[in-house]
Amino acid sequence: MKFKNVIFDWSGVVKDATESHVWVINKMIEKFGGSRQMTLFELRENWEQPYMRFWNKIYPELTLEKEQQLYREVILDNSCPECGPYEGIVEVIKNLKEKRGFNGGAQLGFARYGFTGNKKLWIGKYFWRSCRKCS
Repeated sequence: MKFKNVIFDWSGVVKDATESHVWVINKMIEKFGGSRQMTLFELRENWEQPYMRFWNKIYPELTLEKEQQLYREVILDNSCPECGPYEGIVEVIKNLKEKRGFNGGAQLGFARYGFTGNKKLWIGKYFWRSCRKCS
């Protein structure tokens, strides 16, 4: 079977969002009235999917709608740490496009930077479109 397209998950595969993820969680906890900051280790120990399981352990009354609203506010905060690509991923994507002729796409959640406009990652031109854009 010959493949022509490759789809990557964005956060955690292309983009290393670890630092910003911890920052966002702590900023959300702060906005909910909490004062204690969670370490990366604590977040890893307590994180659950679907993510509302995690939030409902801390805030049992929190609704999905309220969580999403606050997440959008926090992720767009200018002091949110910027993310960079995982080591080697840019080269993998370039190789797939230039040497193998693959089309590429990425599964996006709510991204702080536009998919094709991310100059820091400089991979937008290697993807012809995203599979999903959330606003």
